[in-house]
Amino acid sequence: MDDPIWRERVDRELGGAEFDERLVTPTREGIDIRPLYARGTSPLERSADPSGMPGTWPFVRGASLDQDPFWRVAIEDDVDPAKLAEHLREDLGAGADALLLRFDRAVRLGLDAGDDESSGHVGKDGAPLYTVDDLARVLDGVSFEARAHDADGDENGVPRIRFDAGSNALVVAAAFAAYAKRRSIDLASIPMHFGADPIGSLHRDGWLPGSLETMEREMVALARDCDARLPLARAVTVSTRSYHLAGAHAALELGLAMASYVHYVRRLTEGGLSIEAAAGQIVLELVVGRDVFMEIAKLRAARLLVARILRACGVASTPPAWIFAETSYRTLSTRDPWMNLLRATTQCFAAVLGGADAIACLPFDAALGRPSPLGRRVARNTLSILAEESHLASVLDPAGGSFYVESLTDSLARRAWEIFREVEGLGGIAAAIDRPEILDRIMGSQAELLRAVEFREEPIVGVSEFPDTDAKLDRLPQGGDENDRIAAERRVRAFRAERGDTTEPIVIESVSLEACADVLAAGTTFGELSRALRPGDTVTAVEPLVAMRDAESFEVLRDAADRMAAAGARPTVFLANLGPLAEHKPRATFARHVFLAAGFDIVYGEGTDDLDPAEAADRVSDAVRGDIACVCGSDARNATHAIATIRSLRSAGLACIVYAGAPGDAASPLREAKLREAGVDHFVHLGCNVWSILSDVLSQGVLGSVSDDR
Repeated sequence: MDDPIWRERVDRELGGAEFDERLVTPTREGIDIRPLYARGTSPLERSADPSGMPGTWPFVRGASLDQDPFWRVAIEDDVDPAKLAEHLREDLGAGADALLLRFDRAVRLGLDAGDDESSGHVGKDGAPLYTVDDLARVLDGVSFEARAHDADGDENGVPRIRFDAGSNALVVAAAFAAYAKRRSIDLASIPMHFGADPIGSLHRDGWLPGSLETMEREMVALARDCDARLPLARAVTVSTRSYHLAGAHAALELGLAMASYVHYVRRLTEGGLSIEAAAGQIVLELVVGRDVFMEIAKLRAARLLVARILRACGVASTPPAWIFAETSYRTLSTRDPWMNLLRATTQCFAAVLGGADAIACLPFDAALGRPSPLGRRVARNTLSILAEESHLASVLDPAGGSFYVESLTDSLARRAWEIFREVEGLGGIAAAIDRPEILDRIMGSQAELLRAVEFREEPIVGVSEFPDTDAKLDRLPQGGDENDRIAAERRVRAFRAERGDTTEPIVIESVSLEACADVLAAGTTFGELSRALRPGDTVTAVEPLVAMRDAESFEVLRDAADRMAAAGARPTVFLANLGPLAEHKPRATFARHVFLAAGFDIVYGEGTDDLDPAEAADRVSDAVRGDIACVCGSDARNATHAIATIRSLRSAGLACIVYAGAPGDAASPLREAKLREAGVDHFVHLGCNVWSILSDVLSQGVLGSVSDDR
């Protein structure tokens, strides 16, 4: 806002400090967040959307004037089909009206359990289902009949279903078609998303079961079948999940997503679909992170970008983007996991305000292994409370009209568009998929995020800030362990034995949903069908994007401290408090939270009241416990007492001495060189690299390096 009177008053209050340095916050996206927004801030107010109403181009404010509640999606990827079926029935009967069935990495790579190449992939990141019979074990308890009364107002009352099989979507879609035929279910009556995403799969898994061209031909064939025969189905997904989990910021996620969107539209139109039909086959899968306003803007900007792309393609009546939102696994912590309840709630809130069409809430204990019944129940009810009790779904675009949100939406869309154009300049996302220009951007964003976490500029409550060392939950087994692999292999062997050994080659009349469904119905595994679809084709391999969690750096330190405790000696820091309580308490409290973040036990010094420097040093040295001390006092008290106390602690043989506070300038008696000469090893203060300091403190004669565990 350009208001000279307002700026004059603010500058006066700043007392000569730079406005941009004190009151403007830059984001990783390259957007400056200003302290005040007002009318005229956003170019969206002067855009080609004069009505500013939901349901009109470019759909920033939502896809429709009819307020349809969002899908409440239950995520099911347990490795035991019996438990998976039980969870599915429970979720659909207790608030969820849609299901996300995520298949394991072996299925995504076109493999069966027991194949030579399947080692390490069975049960990883999804359900190990390899036959139509496996799918039946999971879905037989689900009714796909239309209900007489449908409070949610969906198309015809049947449960919605969304599959995640990466690039192997045609095989999984065919399996569901074969299963539906077995149960006499009308596929055309079921809202379905098959999730074909070769580009995203390659970034996620680092491997496709065929060439990219082959996988895209299968994607196009599936989209043609959906367009012709399944009016409620969508074949293709553009997912930002891999980019988000690797640490990409919001603009980078959207820029890469738009590059994939344009690439898929090109492939679908080359395969015979109109641009309108191609757009109708694509779902945007966006992961919602911790920054509420940025995530609201991300969903709104995604619709804006899609609308402008389609308008640029000459589509007169552009369909709005369909958005599936999922809460962020990257933001979950294993330490004090109860905080994940709040993270998931704010992320769901942002997804609703951003206008998501479907929302999946991860259980708060998902990072600990298989989610508990409590975790799944709370995840379901989080969305139900937001919709039914908070009535968020009863308002069209509740964030609309906020000058800040509108400006942020516009700025984010512009930054994403710049990235999209850069990718197009490299020849498109397929040509640039493993180019350093793309990978370096993602790794650079990840490095910025890690730095912000380590410096506590991005605080993680319960982990790096206000850690609760007593908040614990038992770790549950992750999917893909040896027992899961053995059980899955046993099921595949039993299926093949029942079918009978055959050496006849599998014949597929055409690369189509119906032909593939017939092959599976005749008694073929998913892996066998995958190989038959791509005879002699060469797999595609690139370096996959490495997923991360924001809290992992500090969790490594806590794990190291716990190992020491299990060995009989948890690391302990003595707070060498100088002066009376009122003087040393602020820095002692700060230091306490710093060291708790690494799992230290804390011993409080009683303080030295107004003793002279020598007496104060003696009192602290007599009371010290452990091998590590942190000197805490006010600047005034430290100026007269700190050096003597530090020298006394060093003479007592401590392995590490930390100073709470920043060292003074060159003229200060507490300048860094003098403090280090006295014996200080590290300084903890606002703006320091807390993770690096804690890692060094743990390593100095105490643990051996913890950095390699990070």
